[in-house]
Amino acid sequence: MKIVSGRFFSKSELRNRILRDVIILVLFLFITFLIYIQMRSPIPIKFIFKSLFQDVKTSIVEEYSKIFYPTYYFSMQMTPIFDIVNKAPEAYKLLITNFFPKHTFIEKAAMKVGNNYMSITKEGNGYKVVGHIVTNSTESNQYAAVPFEQLSIDSFYIRDGKPYIHLIYIANENIAFEYISQFNVNFNDVELKNIENIYAYLVTGNSKITFPVSYTSTNSNTSDSVTALDYNAIADIMTKEFYGTNEDMLKVSYKDNIYWGYKGTFSVADNNIEIGIIIPEKALINKIQVPIILFLIVFISISVILVVILAVHYIRIIEELKRNHMNIKKIIEEGENTNVEFKSSLRYDSNTEKINKALEEVIMKSIAAFSNTEGGRLFIGISNDGEILGLEHDYSTLKHANRDFFELHLRTLIETYYGNAFSAEGIRIDFVTEDEKDICIVYISKGKEPVYTKITNKQGAKEEKFYIRVGNSSREIANASEIIAYVKKHFK
Repeated sequence: MKIVSGRFFSKSELRNRILRDVIILVLFLFITFLIYIQMRSPIPIKFIFKSLFQDVKTSIVEEYSKIFYPTYYFSMQMTPIFDIVNKAPEAYKLLITNFFPKHTFIEKAAMKVGNNYMSITKEGNGYKVVGHIVTNSTESNQYAAVPFEQLSIDSFYIRDGKPYIHLIYIANENIAFEYISQFNVNFNDVELKNIENIYAYLVTGNSKITFPVSYTSTNSNTSDSVTALDYNAIADIMTKEFYGTNEDMLKVSYKDNIYWGYKGTFSVADNNIEIGIIIPEKALINKIQVPIILFLIVFISISVILVVILAVHYIRIIEELKRNHMNIKKIIEEGENTNVEFKSSLRYDSNTEKINKALEEVIMKSIAAFSNTEGGRLFIGISNDGEILGLEHDYSTLKHANRDFFELHLRTLIETYYGNAFSAEGIRIDFVTEDEKDICIVYISKGKEPVYTKITNKQGAKEEKFYIRVGNSSREIANASEIIAYVKKHFK
């Protein structure tokens, strides 16, 4: 039987390789499972929230800045005029002439000049003047809590289903401005708005406003739909839960449903506004469900492929082992040949019942012959006539009578004769038990280069000889020219 170089595996080595590969496979499955758990954990949810928050914040800041800066600079520019003129009608005339046409998003502007309170509100194509300023204060028309020369947010509120912002600017003790504008935030650039039922809320002072970032699909069950009023209630719950904590993400229960919330802040000219985002847990699960399913498909596919590859690999190895040495009785029946040789012992001489170093040289000679030919198997513990003798006598010559020390001694011999590289790359050692007796099997692969063996001659000197397998025996090629021709032909 031809032995292929580099394909030998002892049973112990096979066990170690299988154990190694099983451990690697288990670690792969474990790490993959941890990744899957993390995908279902708040970590990806927080990633979604952070990405969404940045887009929502950008849209809100853009809308807020569009309202804030024109009203702020207008208030600063008009203050000196009112301070000099101190006449409300003239002030409103300037306001109508200069401000409203340029800033059509402002629906109402009001001011206090001295003891006069006037407001201008859009009405059709004109404006309605009312002698009253609307405030969020418990005491009407009192702005004591608002700092001078600072445009401040008094409140957010909903009117006719639309969000509004109420701004106040106190120029000095005699002059104040008030602006009301729709707060129409454009969320068209929000990348994750395809998640259903996303709501955002803004909090400043005691006021709060909620508005949708995305809507429920038309196929949703209306009995499970959540109204804007419900989201107002959810926002109230989340604001209370966030208060006094350093958390930026949490989940709350409302009407038997779970909602996740994320909060952050932004500041424009010392106006601090809390932004909150609300997403139903079902919508989040639907969002991460597709990547999770794809991940599972890839994971299962890779796992099946790995298992199949490993199974095929080890089935082939096991079959090779069975063919090579599992059926010892059959190998004995077939007898010695070019690739198989039997040796009674490694070093124990049954005639003298002592250690015989010459027997070790015979073992080395056989190993070299196999390496210099096509490789093969050397069975130690079986006589030439096929009798199973075992290794007990060899064991008795060692420091410890066991397989490990037998292999250690044999390895040391091989390394001494042929070097560590030859022992590591070209030799595999295994043990089997037959009829309750140990047998050592040495697998020798076909050598990549010629191997020469130092044999003790009759005078006790060491001579370097070259052996090959011829039939069922190891033969020396003594002629130098024959050695050169063989090496040139065989080791290409």
